[in-house]
Amino acid sequence: MKRLFRELLSSASNLKTIIFTSDYNLSSRRAIGELIGLSKHAPTLVHLVLELDLNNGAGNNLSGILPFIRPSPTLELLSIQDLAYLRGDSNYQLIAAFARNSPALKSIHFLDTVELEHDIHGTDSDWYHPESETIPGSRYSYAEDKLPRKGSTPWEVTQDKFHEIAERIPRVDTRRMLRPVFGYQFN
Repeated sequence: MKRLFRELLSSASNLKTIIFTSDYNLSSRRAIGELIGLSKHAPTLVHLVLELDLNNGAGNNLSGILPFIRPSPTLELLSIQDLAYLRGDSNYQLIAAFARNSPALKSIHFLDTVELEHDIHGTDSDWYHPESETIPGSRYSYAEDKLPRKGSTPWEVTQDKFHEIAERIPRVDTRRMLRPVFGYQFN
C-alpha cells in the first residue's frame, strides 16, 4: 500500500492538499504516520490536514503520526483539527520539530472551543460580524459567525486560550505561525 501511495503522490502533479481523517481509536498511528511521511513525495503539496479525533483519550498522541523529519519541502500549511486536545509536552515538541523542518511552512491552523461562563458572555457590543458591523440581535442569541471585539472580555479570554497553546510549542514563532479558528460555547 505504501508503494502505491508513493506512486500516486509522485504522479499527482497538481495535488495541493492531502487530508487524513479518522474517527476511530488511532491504533494504527504508525501506519498513518508512514503514509503522512510519504507526503514528501508530492511535488506540489501545500496543505496537509490531520482530522484524527485527537479528543479520543487513547488517540491524543502524535508520536506515531508525526515521526518523520523531512516533510514535503513545498508544504505551506499544516492543519491539526484537534490540536488543543493534545496532552503532554512531547506532542507539542513534535509539532515544533515538524515546523522547523518544513522550510516553506507558513502557518499551523487548528480549531478550538472557548468556553465562556455566563458572567463573561459580554453584551452585543462585545461581538461583531466580520462582514457587517451592525447586526441587531439579542444578547443571548449569539450567531456562530460573530467574533469578539478586540479588548472585550470574551476577546481577552480567547487571547489567553491562544497563548496557553502557543506556550506549549517550543522554539517556533507561534505568533506568526499559529492560526486558530475558535468556536464559542456559552455556559
